[in-house]
Amino acid sequence: MLVVTVNEKLGKTTIVSIPRDSYTEIIGYGTNDKINHAYAFGQEKMSINSVQNMLNIPIDYYVTVDMGGLMALVDAVGGLDITPVLTFTYEGESFTEGVDRHVDGEAALRYARMRYDDPEGDMGRQKRQQYVIQKLVEKLLNITSVTRYEEILKTLENSVRTNFTLDKLLSVKNNYPKALQNFESDKISGAGTMIGGIYYFVVPEEERLRISNVLRENLDLEKVDSLKHIETNETQIVPDVENHQPVNPSFYQEEIADEYVEPAAAPQVENQQPVTPVTPVAPTTVNTTTSSTSQKTDDKKVETTKNNQPIQPVQPSQPTTVAPTRTETSSVELAPAPTNTTIAPKPASTEANGSNN
Repeated sequence: MLVVTVNEKLGKTTIVSIPRDSYTEIIGYGTNDKINHAYAFGQEKMSINSVQNMLNIPIDYYVTVDMGGLMALVDAVGGLDITPVLTFTYEGESFTEGVDRHVDGEAALRYARMRYDDPEGDMGRQKRQQYVIQKLVEKLLNITSVTRYEEILKTLENSVRTNFTLDKLLSVKNNYPKALQNFESDKISGAGTMIGGIYYFVVPEEERLRISNVLRENLDLEKVDSLKHIETNETQIVPDVENHQPVNPSFYQEEIADEYVEPAAAPQVENQQPVTPVTPVAPTTVNTTTSSTSQKTDDKKVETTKNNQPIQPVQPSQPTTVAPTRTETSSVELAPAPTNTTIAPKPASTEANGSNN
């Protein structure tokens, strides 16, 4: 999830990534949970309200785009020129640190999605997502034809949800030229912790306050000295999954599939014995080529084989007791669910109405 503020007077656009596992109050749901679950429970409205509460800022506009829409948008602007910040291969797509390359929508998505091979983990992925968004905005700003914008929006109508109108988009482009040429990025710091057997990213209150004031400054709002306290308490965690009533069930299932859950401890076995190693029996090769020689046994003819070696009987091994092992749950990288980009642009000082957006 990205929060973007635009301020022409300061001449900058600030992008802040909110870690997907950030523990916060979900406004309208009556409990605390991961910020990325807000969209599953209440889509844009609950996401916006939860971000506003977490960071104490107003959100005027929003854009949600699924991964197919991101690919289509990159393709619609003719691809992006990127310089990878690390070397990796993801889903068959290879990137080399420092080597410029042109990427289409599919390659851009893979560059932005990779998580587990990045030394910084999700933080590294956030930086790459910000980078791709910045490159995409640069390409969009170079479009001069209104008709071309209309064509792009038509292509994305099934993949993008927004309260931006075309007129408003063009107004932002025309009235914030300096700000849209200067991007600054920030990230929310914190630490991962297990609460109720589930992984959460807990943001210290002083860090939330810092980020809040960074964004408030870019919105021409007064800085604040404190924020609403968010209690880290197991009793406030969302209960069992079956009790959830998400608005978007498929999105929620994709999200929880990519989350780490602490495995249950292996049960203790009384009088547990160590496993006794079993020596494997050497394989015996039987030549099945028959010979013309035969012998009589109990008046029955039995064929013998050339160079036939008797098969040694295998003595059964003693039964062993195997201690149950603890299995670590591995996260499966899925296509990320829709990325919520909440945009709170600050109008240019030259606008007639002088109101804050």
